[in-house]
Amino acid sequence: MRATWVGPMPTDQFLDDFFRPAPGVPDLPNDHFTSVPTKGLEKVMDQPFIECTKDIIPGFKIINTADHSDLNSTNGYKLKPDPTIYADTVDTAEKRTQFDKVEMNIEFKRDPLHNPFVDSGVPSFEAESRGSRDTRSQLTHYTTEIFSRQHRLFTFTLFICHQQARFIRWDRAGAIVSAAFDFHQDPRPLVEFLWRFSHSTPSERGHDPNVRAATDTEANIAREKLKEWAPKKETPTVVFTVSGKDGEKREFVAWKSMKTPYSTIGRCTRAYPVYHLQNLFLEGRLASP
Repeated sequence: MRATWVGPMPTDQFLDDFFRPAPGVPDLPNDHFTSVPTKGLEKVMDQPFIECTKDIIPGFKIINTADHSDLNSTNGYKLKPDPTIYADTVDTAEKRTQFDKVEMNIEFKRDPLHNPFVDSGVPSFEAESRGSRDTRSQLTHYTTEIFSRQHRLFTFTLFICHQQARFIRWDRAGAIVSAAFDFHQDPRPLVEFLWRFSHSTPSERGHDPNVRAATDTEANIAREKLKEWAPKKETPTVVFTVSGKDGEKREFVAWKSMKTPYSTIGRCTRAYPVYHLQNLFLEGRLASP
């Protein structure tokens, strides 16, 4: 990911370029987030932040996943990010960390030496300390897992280091990073970001509009017709909508790709055995819009 980070983008420009305004933004006091500690272990930041945001993300929920690995992580990595945002319909009672259902991940760092970016750009926007490089690697790893487990055109990350917050938008070309702001002193950008995010459509949050979750009936068909390619790990079944040469849209049920590239940037082609009226083989290339 080196040299593919673009920033710092002014926070208001980030919000206006990537989200529609949403009416009814909560008017919260400037000290709303001061209960979120900036000292001690990073884990102590999780629950206070969740409490501060529970009324700002209608239709979604933030789950503390810091101590819960995703056992279905690619290559057995068993990733366990900081608080994770899911749709409130996702069942997290038994499995808290599910990268195939993540809407947005949040990453906390309490030590300013782990801040991955320098807004002054001197000598570079990408900070060069070991902690900074490790943080960028960690952020990239989580996003790569989301891209490999979901059908995404882009996704977002909320990053907080000490008292500074940033927004990140990822696509297959790299990442656009907002300027840092002190969310203890000025919570408005963070509240606006979460409010707009929670009022956006799935495609505005980066989901591929040509892919949807399979119904129970469709999933059963996939398990029967595509059992030759059954995945070793739990993998959701999906339905692709593909337009033919005649302009007619056709739907194909898929269960597991033959190969999933583990990369954040690039074309990242995935090929699937699929089922329509007969067994077919579909190659899909995902690229940034």
